[in-house]
This record gives sequence, structure tokens and C-alpha cells, in this order.
Amino acid sequence: MIRTDGLYHLHLVVADVQRSLRFYEDTFGVTVEFWAGDDMVFVRHPNGVDLLTLNSDPDLQDKVGDNGGLDHFGFRLAADVSMDDAIDEIVRNGGTLDRRGEHSPGQPYAYCRDPDGYLFEI
Repeated sequence: MIRTDGLYHLHLVVADVQRSLRFYEDTFGVTVEFWAGDDMVFVRHPNGVDLLTLNSDPDLQDKVGDNGGLDHFGFRLAADVSMDDAIDEIVRNGGTLDRRGEHSPGQPYAYCRDPDGYLFEI
């Protein structure tokens, strides 16, 4: 077994790095950790240790929105955040709601998409 400190980052190829950065800042409160050139930014949620990388490299644009076998990724809502409010915020910031329901009684979920079409769960 390889010992790690957990997931380091999730790397998304995006059409417009500034648009995607605004979406994740406004929707989830991520902050910029660092830029790697003009096309790639590493962001972190204030309560997390993992990074999300947004990359708009022109050579990778054919991969935008292509999950390549990854179905979705997820964000855990804080206990005091309502699902309805979270969905409203996602839509207000340029995302969309795909579907919602309950995994089991009292365990709600919503599958949403970011502006590039990546599927995520809250």
C-alpha cells in the first residue's frame, strides 16, 4: 500500500479559465492557491486541503467537458446549507441542475453541471 495524505487535486480542462474560476469562487467560495502560467489555476476550498485545477490550455480544448470515464465529483454541503439554496446559487452562477432526489430517506442529493458541462454532486 502506498501511504498518502489523500487526494491532492482534480484537474479539469475548461473552455475559459476566468469564467470557470468565477463560477467556483462564487458558487463554492474557492480561493486561488497559485497560477501556473496564464491558462491554469489551482484553487482550494477554505475548509479543505484538496485542490481543483482549472486549465484552459488551447492544446487541450478538444477535451473540455469530456469526463473520460469519470462520472462526477462531489462537494459536501455544510450542515446548515439547504439543498434548495445551494441549487439556486449554482444556477445563479451559470451552472445547471440535472436531477435531484434522495439516496435514502433524509439523504438528499443533487447532480449539477458547471459552465463547461462537468457533472458534480452536492
